Amino acid sequence: MNIAIIGGNGFIGRSIFNFFVKKKIKIAKILRNSKFKDFINNSDIIIHSANSGSKFEAENNKENDYKNSVQLTKKIFDVFKNKKIILISTISSRMESNIYSRNRYECEKIILQNSSNLVIRLPLMFNPINKRGILYDLVMNKKIYCGKNTNINSVTRSTISYEVYDNIFNNNIIEIGNYNRKNLLFLSNELNSKSTFEGPDKNFIIDNNIVNKKYDINKVIKLLKIYKRLNKV
Repeated sequence: MNIAIIGGNGFIGRSIFNFFVKKKIKIAKILRNSKFKDFINNSDIIIHSANSGSKFEAENNKENDYKNSVQLTKKIFDVFKNKKIILISTISSRMESNIYSRNRYECEKIILQNSSNLVIRLPLMFNPINKRGILYDLVMNKKIYCGKNTNINSVTRSTISYEVYDNIFNNNIIEIGNYNRKNLLFLSNELNSKSTFEGPDKNFIIDNNIVNKKYDINKVIKLLKIYKRLNKV
């Protein structure tokens, strides 16, 4: 089994790539300057993790986000239409209604034109690499633009990598999350965060019908506390 990953240097993609390397499974990175056609004959499965996770960038540059998500995904699907494709997506595609979520949903529809393909929707993630997202802002005492009662089902990057590996031969849609969802106020109290909340309550939670919820959010809380302590926030 030969695998190629698009976006293998990104926040999630790098973790997936390293996980497969440790499993001694052959996996190649398709980089920005790579030609997709060069990987057709040497790849059985394509993991597409190249879509940006930034809602801010999507809202502020709509045309660029469409080009780098929907149009890119269409190109990937057209080139690798005879291969299995796994799209790393987001729970926002189901939960929200904005430029970011609509483009990600369009990407899912493109990939699912082939019934053997798989979409893996991720929950809210702690992203200290790109230094963005609700959980990062919470740790760094920044303003949160949603309500304090917003529920989440976060997991770690290693969890995502394992789920990609474990579901590599499955199809349709899978949502990854944990079994003990918490709201942002709970997390704020756990972290002694000085963040303020502005906006409506939301529910970034997994669909129980299409979910793997074996995981414990306390692992994420531990990770947030370690990062906060190391950075003396």
